[in-house]
Amino acid sequence: MYNLISTTVKKNANTVLFFYPILTIQEVGMNRLRHLTITTITAACMVATLPEAARADLIALNFDDLATGIVVGNAYSANDISFSGFSTYSAAGIGNTSAPNIAVGTTGGYQVMQVDSGFTALSLSAGAAPASYGGFGGTVTPPAQIWIMSGDNGTGSVLASANITGTLSNFSTMNFSAFGTAKSMVLSAAPYQAGMDYIAITTTSVEAVPEPQTAALIMTGLGFAMFGNAVRRRKTQEVD
Repeated sequence: MYNLISTTVKKNANTVLFFYPILTIQEVGMNRLRHLTITTITAACMVATLPEAARADLIALNFDDLATGIVVGNAYSANDISFSGFSTYSAAGIGNTSAPNIAVGTTGGYQVMQVDSGFTALSLSAGAAPASYGGFGGTVTPPAQIWIMSGDNGTGSVLASANITGTLSNFSTMNFSAFGTAKSMVLSAAPYQAGMDYIAITTTSVEAVPEPQTAALIMTGLGFAMFGNAVRRRKTQEVD
């Protein structure tokens, strides 16, 4: 006879559950042992939720796959990325861009790029009209800026920021990294003041990866399964 013993290992709030056979040899002699039957244990007998590990993926956007003059919106929802307050605009005559399109902020105040899975680095090409200031009672247009935000849809803390130094005729490259994990990017600019292109986003995703201890337990379970199969085959041959 045999007993099935379960072992539960908790790792990072995830549970790994293994079943393996423990043989109980009673005082029945070796002849009785020959008729011992071990049920085959396969991977299906193993319920495992493995520890999770982050993996970095690079997503590149240049808006050239969209029509000119449309709202960007959820055009890149397949990548878990959405835009609020951006429309495509012709890239003709603008340096450091990719034809035919760039994305231009068309709403006042803040335009947002949301990355649902989060991101740890961002590179883009951007340009803007210069800041202008009037006198008392006049119109004030502050410098266009890029903000990296910790929360969804432009909320949370500012993790990194920089003024856009590129112009309307020649965009400049901006790089952001080493800020932790962000969920959104804000273009702080007046309507039609700034645009961007060549966006490269390093996103974070999660996948199950066995740690050494977990892998060892899996191999132990599989080893018992192979042992059970071998014993069963041998006993079957002896009977034949």
